[in-house]
Amino acid sequence: MRYVVLGVGRQGLAAVYDLLRYGATTEILAGDVRFRDPTAIQATQHLLKKILPENPAEFRLQPLDLDNATERQQWVQAIRGFDVVLSALPWKYNLAAAELAMAAGLPMCDMGGNPHTVEQQKQLAETHHQIQVPECGLAPGIANIFLKYLHDRYDAVQVQAYCGGLPKSPPPPADNPLQYKLVFSPEGLISEYMGACPLLKDGQLRYEPALTGLEKFDDLHEAFYTSNNSPRIFEYLASCGVIDCTYKTLRYPGHLEKFRALVQLGFLQGSGNTDEELARRLAAAPTLQFDRSTDRDKVLLSVQGRSPAGVRTTIMLQEAMDEQLPFTAMEKTTCWGTTIVAEALARGQRPAGWFATPEQFIDGQWFIEQLQRRTSGLSIREISA
Repeated sequence: MRYVVLGVGRQGLAAVYDLLRYGATTEILAGDVRFRDPTAIQATQHLLKKILPENPAEFRLQPLDLDNATERQQWVQAIRGFDVVLSALPWKYNLAAAELAMAAGLPMCDMGGNPHTVEQQKQLAETHHQIQVPECGLAPGIANIFLKYLHDRYDAVQVQAYCGGLPKSPPPPADNPLQYKLVFSPEGLISEYMGACPLLKDGQLRYEPALTGLEKFDDLHEAFYTSNNSPRIFEYLASCGVIDCTYKTLRYPGHLEKFRALVQLGFLQGSGNTDEELARRLAAAPTLQFDRSTDRDKVLLSVQGRSPAGVRTTIMLQEAMDEQLPFTAMEKTTCWGTTIVAEALARGQRPAGWFATPEQFIDGQWFIEQLQRRTSGLSIREISA
């Protein structure tokens, strides 16, 4: 199968690696603005050949600047005949990536991001009759596929998802009062800590403020509402018969308390410059920086369901940074959600319409089997009433 990957930063590089190893790949064409520099191409090629010394598939790396109209048109011509486009670009470029894929007549999936951008992708897909599948990362993405799978396979009507990307061990509180490392961008962190968080209660869509709903998840983690999951999943699950559904983020204890203090000081209000300043300060704080040479991260995703008969089922995904690969746990798991969907699209799986999020059409059992090829950290536990 032939894949196009747009954006070869950390997530995109992980996606290229994963497709080469697991995606039944015959060819990949990957583009990034950094590839205007030949040394960036050489370094990326060297790294991929080092970690995949026996890979038989062809992969090509080429410059791509989506702001350059001439270059975009050249890419449209170059990717015709491929099977699918995977966007690993920052969310603000996903609309341009969608237009590129549509011009070439290819379906596209991406790692998600801004709800307004996703709505624009939906309008484009339905206008041009070209497939768009956004929100295929970790949460939304894998978490939502698990939620739907629990309903389909175990008749769960009450479901909850808990997800966190964290340092592998809690940092010393005296050195790191937030008990956190920046395993993704500070802008992304701030975005999910603001606004309204959708949930399903008694079959109705409701909202709670971000940074509320604190609960103890286990002896090591706290959980609270964040706004990074789309209302679409809750509306869709309600249409399938799910009654209650919540999504919460996992952090080490004390993290929420510190961010609530920042809210009281006027941050995290969606007030433009204030939050830009907070993002800048978080990015500049030495104790929050994730150092790949010394730090290790983990991803913990727990999706739980309960049937009307009282049967409780938990799907648990636990992943740690691999000492043998140059990818964090967050990079690996976020890319898995997208690469597996890309393979499904390349194999001919299609949503009922031109636009869908992955849980609406991906076969959950097949998806889980694909994850099990990639990790031993996936388990499913069922407890009878």
